[in-house]
Amino acid sequence: RTEVGRLVVGSPRDKFSANAIFRTGPFTFSAMATRYGEFTVRGATTALDQTFSAKWLGDLSAGYKFGAFDFTVGADNVFDTYPDEVILANSTGGQLPYSGSSPFGFNGAFYWAKLGYSWK
Repeated sequence: RTEVGRLVVGSPRDKFSANAIFRTGPFTFSAMATRYGEFTVRGATTALDQTFSAKWLGDLSAGYKFGAFDFTVGADNVFDTYPDEVILANSTGGQLPYSGSSPFGFNGAFYWAKLGYSWK
């Protein structure tokens, strides 16, 4: 029952994303919005089944190119969106408050920086 549920309803039926990139001179700005549809995790019995609601996530980045160097900073999931919390019976005694089946993870916002160099 649980394994069949992973195949049948364990992934969102829909995913929508929109991305915009703006470049001006040495600067590059990027914004992306992604919506993951609802998904269901089936337990050993129907009482343990749980449907998780759809969520929107936003990603932003800004870059600067100087000669052969390219420096970019960004944030994934900038609004710090988390999946719905699992019901207590599925949370391993409260130790795992979020489902590991979430299509966008359960770690919240992530900030990063990247330095690149290209030679020709």
